[in-house]
Amino acid sequence: MKKGLLLFVSIFQSLFLIYFLRASDLPRRLPLRTGFFRYITFRCKSGDL
Repeated sequence: MKKGLLLFVSIFQSLFLIYFLRASDLPRRLPLRTGFFRYITFRCKSGDL
């Protein structure tokens, strides 16, 4: 269960990163995305996922 969830998160993160790199309005969207990645990383480190 936990491994499957981590796999899903890593796939989702890579897709998110591709979308993020393709975004034309980078400066406006950057704070939201970095905050999201920090949140996901924090959740993984604290063991919620």
